[in-house]
This record gives sequence, structure tokens and C-alpha cells, in this order.
Amino acid sequence: MNRVSFILCMCTGLLLTSCCPKDPTCLGQTSIDPGVFWQPKDDILTCPCEYPWEAELASTLDIIRKPHVQVADLLDVALFMNPLTQQTWANARAAAYQVEIARAALYPTVTLDSEFFIEDTEFDDVTPVSSVDSTVTPANDFLLNIPHSPLHRFLLGRGLELIPLASLINNNTDEAAGTTDPSLVVGDTAMGIGPSRTLTHTLALSYLLLDFGGRQATIEAAKQALYASNWTHNRQIQQVIIGVLQAYYAYMGVSHLLEARYSDLKNAQKNYEAAEAQFQVGIRNKLDVLQTQTELISFELAIADLKGQKEIVYGQLAKAMGLQANTEFQLPEIPAHLPIDVVTEQVDALIEEAKQNRPDLAAAYAFHAQTKAQVIVARSQGLPTLNTSANLVEFNDLMNPSFNTHSISGAFTISVPLFSGFLYMNQERQAREYVRAACANIRNVEINIALEVMTSYFNFKTAVENLHYSQKFLKFSEEAYEAATLTYQEGLGTILDVLSAQRTLANARAQHIQARTRWAIALSNISFAVGTTGTDKEIKPWKQREK
Repeated sequence: MNRVSFILCMCTGLLLTSCCPKDPTCLGQTSIDPGVFWQPKDDILTCPCEYPWEAELASTLDIIRKPHVQVADLLDVALFMNPLTQQTWANARAAAYQVEIARAALYPTVTLDSEFFIEDTEFDDVTPVSSVDSTVTPANDFLLNIPHSPLHRFLLGRGLELIPLASLINNNTDEAAGTTDPSLVVGDTAMGIGPSRTLTHTLALSYLLLDFGGRQATIEAAKQALYASNWTHNRQIQQVIIGVLQAYYAYMGVSHLLEARYSDLKNAQKNYEAAEAQFQVGIRNKLDVLQTQTELISFELAIADLKGQKEIVYGQLAKAMGLQANTEFQLPEIPAHLPIDVVTEQVDALIEEAKQNRPDLAAAYAFHAQTKAQVIVARSQGLPTLNTSANLVEFNDLMNPSFNTHSISGAFTISVPLFSGFLYMNQERQAREYVRAACANIRNVEINIALEVMTSYFNFKTAVENLHYSQKFLKFSEEAYEAATLTYQEGLGTILDVLSAQRTLANARAQHIQARTRWAIALSNISFAVGTTGTDKEIKPWKQREK
């Protein structure tokens, strides 16, 4: 075995060994047992990405940590920090770059290829001739003409012409011994054997002249995809705004309900003290004391539950703003006096307005236009194309500069797809079905918009009525409780009357707070359903305090 064969065998063995399958457990790719957690290696643990706006986080939080915070401040921070808007914004920017990628087909393509070629060729086994006469006869050519000799096969395999043996033998005679040199000298040029160093540069230019509108349709489809991404980003902004408003109103509702429970606790404490005082003087029995004490403990339990709910809703508000749940910030108060019935339009007018304003409907229209452009793209792929190309090739032989060449060529190419298993025809049919699906999606979005507007509209009307009646309920409950307390203190009423009036008052307070919360959320939902959230057309009752 010669040196080259030995090296080839070693490389083959190493390659087979490296490709041999191994147990993934030994490699750490899986867990060692079905019931054992997989432990990743340190080198595959990823680090959190660094956001370009992390440096502005401190100054952003200062906006909502100042003493007088407005709802608009919460929304500004949310729109800046919420990862959902950041994601849709990045997607829209990526879609804009996709338009430029599609426009690249309008320009010619220029490429430069450089190749440095190295080759060293020599015979593996050549048996030297020990003694050759100075006069070589044609009979000596049988050494090259043996049909199955290694040298014969070597030359034929490389397309070389057989030459007489006399040209291969060095006729330098040893003057002292009177014999010829037994070595063989093979000519580099004649045989193509020996060192070769070449450097080739190829400059190629190609341009698509005609493709029956495929490029323009691709650009149009990319534009419509960009429009859809932008409309989706607009809708996501509205999603963030409505999410913050709902979480804010929910938090303020729980906070006010907690304050109401503290007021109820004070009333229960007063009733307990009054019952205890009358029990001490013998006017009331022990049952009144126990009943008031039970009512007092029930309010303490309600307060403990509301404290936990308040922290949870606070975390939900922080999440809606794109912050950690434990981030500390200030919150504004809801204005005490709000315009109740601020929606004067009818539901039909609101539905028509929503069709004009909703970003998701505009995104559906853009997607429909995108699918229509894809039909043209699919059709053009099955039509002929006309291309032009030009090539400049420079060949440099570093061993023999006389072989250096350069060439310039150009061509016009017409490519006609004749048959590909009905591929292009089915691609066009598929694209047309996508257009139908996009059209159906538009109808579905319009139907959903009508339902959302109608639902939010009547929820708001119901919230307005509930808020109106809850105010009356609270007013009469307060009067009834005061009357019951005064009657009990005068010894005319029973503790059951006081406790019943107290429960009614606590219920009235809770219903009034919940009615205010539902009213505010319902009003925000109308703006969201109509698509005016975050625009100048939005109804903003919380702006009353800012004025």
C-alpha cells in the first residue's frame, strides 16, 4: 500500500467513526431516565436579550412615580414598554424591509467569482528501466502499449495521448560506467503531469427583462403585507390601551370597595360598642353583643380578602403596562363627577363608524389585496421569461503566463416552462382559493365588528342605568341605616334592624362602586369596538380631571 492509499484509508476510518450513531443519553441530549428532568449544559443556556430601550427605563418609570400621575401617563408608559406593541412594531419594520427585498428583482445581478486552482500530479508506480540502448527502436513501445498495464490505464484515464517510450527515457549516459540513467523524466507540458497554478476571475451580469408581471405583483404583495402589518400594529396599540384602562378601572374599583369595607367596619365597630354599652347597663342582652361582634368579624374577613385582590389586580395592571408585577408606581384617582350618558349615537351609526375606523378590518382588506397579487405571481411562474447576461472571464496560468486568456460573452435567454406536472396551474388555482378565503375573512371580521359594537353599546346603556339606580340605592340605604341606628340607641329598635340596615348599606356601597367600574369599562369598550381608542375621536371621561 502506497502513501496516498494509506492516507485515504485513515481518513475513511475516521469519517465512519465520527458518523457512527451514539446514545443521546451519553451525549447529554436527553435525560437519563423517563422520570428524570433533563439538565441542559452551560453552553446552551441563553442570556436575555438586551433591549435598546433599557437605558430609558429609569426615566420612563419616573413619569409614573411622580406625585400627580394622570391616566395618560400610564398609557404613555404602557405604549412604550409593552412587549406586544414592540413585537408588532418590529414585525411592521420587517415587512417594510421585505418590500425592499421584493424590489431587488428590478435591478440587475452582478457577481464576481475568483478561483485559485492548485494541482500537483505525479505517477504513483513507475518501474525504471535499468539499461536502455542509446538507439530506441519502435519495438520498445510495447511498454506503453500493454493494454492492461497501470501506466496505460493512468494515461488513458486522464485523456492523454500515448507517446513513444523514447521520449520518456532520459538518455544521459554515465560516462564512467557506460550505462544510461535508470530514472524516467516525464514532460509537464506534453503529459499534463506536474505542478499547476491558475487564477481565474469571472465577472457575471444578469438581468430579467420580462416575466409577465411577476416582479411587480411580488412587490405589490409585499406592500399589502406591510399595510396589514401596520394595521395590525395599530390594533395592538388599541389592545394595550384598553387592557391598561380595564386593569386600571378594576384596580380602582377594588381600592374603593376596600375603602367602603373599612367604612362598614367602622359602622360595625360602632354597633358593637353600642350593644356592649347597653348590655353593661342591662338594657340589652348578650345576644345583641354576639350578633354585632359576628358582623364585625365578617367585615374583617372581607377586608382581608380584598387586600389580596388589590395586590393581584395591581400586578395585572403592571403587566398590562409592560412592567414587572412588583414595580412601584403611583395611580390617579377616578374623577368623582363624570358625565354618565356620553354616548349619543345610535348603534347603527356606531357600526358604520367602526367599519371606517377598525384597524383589523383594514388589515383584512390589505390581506385580501395581498392574496390577489399572489395570483399574478403564481400565474407568471408558468409563463416564459426573458433574461440577458454578460460574462467577463480572465484566466491566468501562474506557471506559464503564455497560456493567459480573457473572454467576453453575452446572451439573451428565453425560458419557457413546458410541463412540470401541472405545478404552475395548481399553484394559480391555490392562490385563487386563498383570495376566496381572504374575502370570507373580511365578511367574518365585519360580522364580528357589528356584534362587538352592539354588545358594547347595550352593555354601556345597562351600565348607565345600573349606575343611576345604584346612586339612589346608596342614598336610601344610608338614610335607612342612620334611622335604624338612632332608633336602636333610643331603645326603640332591635339589633336585627340595625344589622339588616348595615348589610343593606354595605351592599349598596359595593353595588355603587361596581356600577361605576362597569360604566367606565363599558365606555372604554365602546371606543375599542368602534376603533377610536387612542385617537382624537375617543371618548375620554378621565380627561375631566386633567382639565
